[in-house]
Amino acid sequence: MVRAVVAASSAPVDAVSAARRRTRASKPKVRTGCITWIRRVKCGEEKPACFRCTSTGRKCDGYDKGAPSRHRNQDTVRGLELARAEFLRAYRVNDALRCMRPIVADIDGTEAERRFFHGFRAVSSGGLSSHVCDTNDFFNRVCPQMSHRDDAVKHAVVALGSAYQLFQAAEGGPAPPPGSTREELEVFTIEQYTKSLSKLQRHVGSASRESTRLFLVCCLAFICLESLRGNQDSALTHLKNGLNILRTLGADSFGFLARDHSDSPTAMGGGGGEGASGMEDIIRMFGRLEMSASFFASDVVPIVSVRSYQHRRRGLLPCDDGNDDGSGLREFSSLRELHEAQCAFSRDVHGRMAETQRHWGDLAFWARPEEQRRQRRMAERERRLDGLCRRFAASEGAPRPGTPEHFSLHVDALHLRLAGVFLRGMTGLDPETFRATCPQPTKGDQAVLREMLATATMLYQGGGGGRKQAAQQQHLKRKTRGFTYDAGVVGPVYFVAISAEDAALRARALRLLQDINMREGFWDGPALQRLVRVVGKAIEANRWPFEEVPRTVVGLGSVPGIYETLARLELSDSD
Repeated sequence: MVRAVVAASSAPVDAVSAARRRTRASKPKVRTGCITWIRRVKCGEEKPACFRCTSTGRKCDGYDKGAPSRHRNQDTVRGLELARAEFLRAYRVNDALRCMRPIVADIDGTEAERRFFHGFRAVSSGGLSSHVCDTNDFFNRVCPQMSHRDDAVKHAVVALGSAYQLFQAAEGGPAPPPGSTREELEVFTIEQYTKSLSKLQRHVGSASRESTRLFLVCCLAFICLESLRGNQDSALTHLKNGLNILRTLGADSFGFLARDHSDSPTAMGGGGGEGASGMEDIIRMFGRLEMSASFFASDVVPIVSVRSYQHRRRGLLPCDDGNDDGSGLREFSSLRELHEAQCAFSRDVHGRMAETQRHWGDLAFWARPEEQRRQRRMAERERRLDGLCRRFAASEGAPRPGTPEHFSLHVDALHLRLAGVFLRGMTGLDPETFRATCPQPTKGDQAVLREMLATATMLYQGGGGGRKQAAQQQHLKRKTRGFTYDAGVVGPVYFVAISAEDAALRARALRLLQDINMREGFWDGPALQRLVRVVGKAIEANRWPFEEVPRTVVGLGSVPGIYETLARLELSDSD
């Protein structure tokens, strides 16, 4: 009985055990084994002969070449990954590939961020420069593309768009968007500004080309932003930070600037596309800003101008050891050629002023034949440029009055003549003999100042300004403000207002400053007009401490230094 029970109870166990013994692990049949492979014996698929075949003494008949390799999919995936990695590497270093990337229509961000981003793009597409040839790809292409790649630039541009809206709304312009007050817009601007600065922190330790470019783009955006907000000291701080970054670049990065007609890529750009033109645009913008600031503030060293001039001085380019007298210049066939030649000359003058600043009035230094030769050759270059400029303006190919190009042509003439005045005044001596001190500007330059004011007056009051003049008239009617990031007319007119010997000429220059309701970077027409009047009253009362005001590279009183001096005088009056 017990046996029966045991047998009965063991029957299911035996059945289960048998079932378990009959069950084999199985995998889907593969078709990649060798031709001789044995069923249910896994082929190792070694090449050229299977090890399982050869180890048992059999001959391996090889593999069906028509069958796909089991490694084919893995190899394909791995190849795609390598190709993608290679493309991304090439994309980062090959600017020709990068410029193929279209600018997407929108950015990641809130509705407000997108609105101000596109609002500023719409404004900047019309140009924020005083010259049509300087309406370059920086705002139209470099900024938008970098905004899509890095949040630091995106937030900087959004803050810039918000600040521009505030600037326009300050004096009767378009009101802030519905549901936003000026206070809320100011908070939004500061928030975006802070976010951009925060995002920049992760690039601090990087010395890559892309990080350098990123910092420079953000610096330019911050300069414009602070200029719009009227914070001159902060704008100058950002400019000096950017120039310090540029100081670390190799000399070849500035080589394209040393030519009158710039047509060579920078070293950082690598030969075309976004990198070359983008970096060149960035350097050119810093060059314009530093020249504008170097006769506005006392502690701005024009790095771009110095590097460009050093290229000529050191013979890094075939231009006669840097002593270019302009003999290689030819008749201008376009406004761009004229503009590039004027910019190259102005940069060289600023670079030479920075180089010789400590030798102002130094008879021994300026008695050196090589220094006199450099001065005379630069003076000859200025005379050639002036003649070429006048002939182009009188030619059939000159821009027609009432066009933006006509305005820009005369802005070039203003800056060319101003650079000539700076050149003759940088020695502190008679520009012909170099043997005696001479009042600055010289007697001969008083006529140049008169001509400069006539040109500026024609542009803003005589109907010759084209787009800018028409825009200016609209600003006057609506009492709103115009803005460009660089100096155009205000800086030269301010120079006339404080340098002309003729009191009537100074008075006309002051009236024009008041009428030019523009902020051109650091230069603000009405604000400077008020400043000159206040200082004039202090001078008449014999209360102006000339020696306390820091001097700029060109020898003028620093505008921020003048404001500080006025604040001290007011404080002493209250005591």
